Order: sequence, then structure tokens, then C-alpha cells
Amino acid sequence: MLRADLEEAPPAPAPLNAPEQSVDEVETNMLSDFTQRMAARGTESNVRDAAQEYVDSVKSNVQVEQSGPSIVYVAGQAALLLLLLVGDVPVVGGAIETLLGPGLVVAGIAAIGKGVLDLGAGNLTPFAAPVEGNELKTTGAFSYVRHPIYGGLLVAATGLSVATESFQRLLVVFLLYLLLDAKSLYEEKELERIHPAYRAYKQVTPKFFPSFDELDEILD
Repeated sequence: MLRADLEEAPPAPAPLNAPEQSVDEVETNMLSDFTQRMAARGTESNVRDAAQEYVDSVKSNVQVEQSGPSIVYVAGQAALLLLLLVGDVPVVGGAIETLLGPGLVVAGIAAIGKGVLDLGAGNLTPFAAPVEGNELKTTGAFSYVRHPIYGGLLVAATGLSVATESFQRLLVVFLLYLLLDAKSLYEEKELERIHPAYRAYKQVTPKFFPSFDELDEILD
């Protein structure tokens, strides 16, 4: 019975053969492949030619005679980029780090203290809204900046960030600046409502940090 079933089973289908390509199709495909390879070589050649042209142009430009100041600027630029890569400033690096670290902390605390004293206990409040009976202050620390306490806080915070080499603290200082800027805008709207003279005072007095001329006057 098994033998009969095997004899009656249909033959397996013949495998399908891929259609044969004509000679013209083969030649067309070969020509297309050759064209693509030549185009790729042409692109590589164009890139090499363009790069060589840039190199030759730079060499030619560098060889042009330059004035003294132009050479000094380029040399200074190269030196600063090198120091940036090295991450250290020889000879004066320690002094700069001290000045921008502990120095700024001390300067900021001093500005905060001066601002608190000049503002007076009657005006002092942590809130953005001025106290009732607020007195307009335009002398002392307030003759240099409108918000010496906020400015001192930002300076001290920056110094602490530099002294501790903390990028995260610098990021917090930036966020603190944004917050204090928004808070001071609210305060100044209220102060303009209470003191009409505040508008004129605001136009001639910086917000957080004194100008270079005023800073020179403070240091003197």
C-alpha cells in the first residue's frame, strides 16, 4: 500500500529559473555600472581638487606681508586658544583665580552690606513689594546701581562658583540672575507708582552693576 502511494505521488515542481537576460540588457547594465563608478571617481577627484585649492589659497594668503598690529592680533589669538586648550594660565593664573574667586566673594559681600546699610531698616524687606511708607534711596550705594544688594549677591555667587570650580553653581547663578531681574522689574513698577521721581532715577542709574567709570570711582 505504501509503495502504491509513492508511485502515485505527483512529481515535484521543477525549480524556477531566472529569466535569461538578452545581450543588450547585459551590455546596458554593464554600461550603467561603469558610468556610476566613473561618476564616483569624478566626485572624489572634485573633492580633492577643491581641498587642494583651499590649501594653496591659504598658503598664498599667509605668505602675504602683514603689518605689525595684524601679526600681533593673530599671535594673541593663537596664544589664547592654546591656553584655552591647556586649561592653565602660567605666572598670573593663580592671581587671576584668586581675584575671580575669593576676591569676587568679598566684593559681593561688601556690596550687600553697603546696600543694606544705605537702604535702611525701614525699607528693608525680602519681598518684591515695597514696604508701606517706602523712602526712595538714591545716595550711597544706590547712586551707583539701583539694586546693590542683588548685584552684590550675584557677584558673590559668581565668585563662589569660580572658587569651587563648579559649573553647576554657575548655572544656578544664571538662573538666580533671571529671577532677580524679573523680581526687580516688579519692584520698580511699584516704586514708579509710589515715587514719580523713580523713572528719571532709573534712566540714569544701572540696575545691578556699575559702569566702568563708576567702578573706577568706587575703587578710588
